Amino acid sequence: MLKSFTIGGKIYSIALGLVILMVAVSAASLYMVDRVREELQLQSTIFLPLSNRVASIEAKVLDGEVHIERLRHALEEGRQTLVSTDIHRKIQQIGVAADEEFQRAYAILESIDQAALSKDSAVAAAQVEAALHSLDTEYRDYRMKLERMLAAELSGAVSNVQLLNELLIQDEQQIYEHAERVRAQMQDHVSASLNHVVELDEILDRLIFILTGLAALLGLLLSALVTRWIVTPMRALVSGLKRVEDGDLETELRIDTRDETAAMARSFNEMIAGLRAKERITETFGKYVDARVVNSLIGNPALTKPGGDRRHMTVLFTDMSGFTGLSEALSPDLLVRLLNEYFTEMSDPIIQREGVIDKYIGDAIMAYWGPPFTDPAHQSEWACAAALDQLDRLEGFRKAVPDIIGVKLQAEPIDIHSGIASGPALVGTVGSHQHRNYTVMGDTVNLAARLEGACKAYKVRILVDEATKTDCKDVLFREVDFLRVKGRGEPVRAYQPLSRLPASDTAQSLVKYYSDGLSAYRMRDFQGAVRLFEKCLEITPGDPPSQVLLERATALRDTPPPDGWDGVWEMRSK
Repeated sequence: MLKSFTIGGKIYSIALGLVILMVAVSAASLYMVDRVREELQLQSTIFLPLSNRVASIEAKVLDGEVHIERLRHALEEGRQTLVSTDIHRKIQQIGVAADEEFQRAYAILESIDQAALSKDSAVAAAQVEAALHSLDTEYRDYRMKLERMLAAELSGAVSNVQLLNELLIQDEQQIYEHAERVRAQMQDHVSASLNHVVELDEILDRLIFILTGLAALLGLLLSALVTRWIVTPMRALVSGLKRVEDGDLETELRIDTRDETAAMARSFNEMIAGLRAKERITETFGKYVDARVVNSLIGNPALTKPGGDRRHMTVLFTDMSGFTGLSEALSPDLLVRLLNEYFTEMSDPIIQREGVIDKYIGDAIMAYWGPPFTDPAHQSEWACAAALDQLDRLEGFRKAVPDIIGVKLQAEPIDIHSGIASGPALVGTVGSHQHRNYTVMGDTVNLAARLEGACKAYKVRILVDEATKTDCKDVLFREVDFLRVKGRGEPVRAYQPLSRLPASDTAQSLVKYYSDGLSAYRMRDFQGAVRLFEKCLEITPGDPPSQVLLERATALRDTPPPDGWDGVWEMRSK
């Protein structure tokens, strides 16, 4: 039942329970104290006064005996006429006083409230009353004999006086004995009552000890139960939060109460349901948009508003060559299947290198690295690493194509070209009121696309700009050419990543002779450039950039360029 209480109600119930137990202890104590008080009051107002009255009666009888003894001596000495009148008067006074004591004793007995007496006290009172009546009867008989003796003494009947005196002596002894029995009976009852009072006091002590211990035990038990009802849900909540922190969104708390902890558990479950929904949204849309972008847009709604920030970004464009021939040879279903497998194979290196896939454009992939999704210190390095990883996977993908489409094609083998550029770009949300896209824009993006297109002119797979090359310390590059790409007035140096460091001696020799050839070419020493590019082809037969520059240097040697030629090659196409 307490589970339906609020936390305040549970705490109040503990206090109320303890108060009730303490009231019970106090009530029991008051009851026992009242019993003791009644017992002591009964002894002080009934039995002790009765005992005093009986003792007084006994004293009166003894006093009367003294006067009778004086009268007896006077008779023996012949002086009765001198003392008898005074003795008679005193004996009469003693008798009246004894009667008054009896009346006082009867008055005490009559004042007893029988309903208020305990069973033992009622029996004792009845016994005392019977004994008192018996004593009164004996005393009245004694008084009659005493009156007769006094009358005989006054009439001079000495023989009768002596006879009555002997009888009085016997009656006096009986009265003494009877009075002693009555007093002893009352003293026994008083002693028993006092012993009973002691027993009641001991019972009271034990009762207080037991009830206090019981109250403490029940208080601790109730406190433990209520604490458990409060703490257990809180521990479950903390444990649930810990599991959620560890990524477990299947956590759900049981709701067994109706207090504030139940409200917290209900709110927790609703929060988890919301997080699961958010996770499903992130998981679903993460297949369309990078999960980091989704989380940023959900976590920071301001990012969904049109606009952006200018940041240093690294952009990658990867394009598949041979796609046109495949599209003519394959059905739409097979073409989509092959394209999806290609995107999966080529997207994995980007994702593994912490790149953000911006979009798929036909058979091309656009991705970027940079804040807030990538460490700026490594963005160029990771972009180059992703492009090289794509090349490492290309041969395996080529071999898997027949298994993917279920047929072996005689078409041109699939190849890839990638362009990478680093520089300032606008990062943010663009689009209409109805549809928006979080992307990167600007000259850096265009340059990456143009470098990807330039790969075809130099028959290489990867070209990067100088900013990207400068930030990549673990890759061997060679400068391919000084280009002016379409749509950009400023020329750019294009570099080809040859291999990861440490590079082979052959690759390093190729870079040296190719660089020397470029220098000769730009200095209009076209004959020297021809010799150096021929040397490059000796080092690496069929090297495409060396072949391109050799043909160009040969043509310029035969037909020199005009004065003012700066060595920049104009790209006519994208």
